[in-house]
Amino acid sequence: MARAAVAFYGDDFTGSVDVLLQFARYGLAGRLFTGLPAEGVLRAAADEVDVVGIAGIARSLSTPSLEAELTPVFGALRDLGTGVVQYKACSTADSSPTIGSIGRVIEIARSSFGTRAVPMLFAQPDFGRYTVFGQHFAREGDTVYRLDRQPTMSNHPSTPMREADLAAHFALQTTLPIGSVHSVAYDDDDLASVIEGTDAAALVLDALTDEHVEIVGRAVAAVAPVFAIGSGG
Repeated sequence: MARAAVAFYGDDFTGSVDVLLQFARYGLAGRLFTGLPAEGVLRAAADEVDVVGIAGIARSLSTPSLEAELTPVFGALRDLGTGVVQYKACSTADSSPTIGSIGRVIEIARSSFGTRAVPMLFAQPDFGRYTVFGQHFAREGDTVYRLDRQPTMSNHPSTPMREADLAAHFALQTTLPIGSVHSVAYDDDDLASVIEGTDAAALVLDALTDEHVEIVGRAVAAVAPVFAIGSGG
C-alpha cells in the first residue's frame, strides 16, 4: 500500500502549489508534478511522501477538452489506492457550462471512481471564503460579498459569477443531481452518513468556520476511499 494518504489534481498551477503548502502546514510531505508522469514515477512518489499532486490546466479548458485532460489523470490517481483523491478547484468556484466546467468534471470522474456522491467544499475561512446555507461568499479587501456581488468574480472575464447558490451554479453545468448540506445540520446528523446516503451525484458542503472545515474533513475521511472536490484549504 502506498504511503500517500491523498492524491490530487489541481485545476491550475498556483492553486496546486497552495494545496501542497496547506498539507505542509500540518507536517505532511508532498510532491507536485507539472504534468502526468510515467506510472512508475508517480507510484514511487506515492511510496515516499504523504501527498502527491498533479498540476493541470482544467480551469481554463473548454468543456469538450476536459475529458482528454482528466481521464488519464483520474485513472492514474485512482490506481495509487489513496484514501482520498481530490480535484482542487478554486475557492471562488470559477467555472461555467463552457469553461472549466465542474459539472463536467463530476461526470468524467464517475468513469474512474464510480457513482458515489462527491463531497464538495469550496469554503476556505482563513482565506475569506465561506459557504453558508449553500450560498458562497468571498472577501475582497475588508468586505465579505456574496459571490455574485463580489467585485472581481461578478466581473470575471472568463467565468463571471451570476449565482451564489453553488448547487444551482453547478446544476447549470451537468444533468446530474447536485445537492447541498447546511452547517446547521452538522451537530445533529452524522455527516458521513448523509454523504453516503444521498441520491445526489455531488453535495455542496457548508463551512463558515475552521471547526466546520474539520467536521467536513472527518466526514470525508470516514467515507474513504472517496473522490472529492475542494479548494486549496
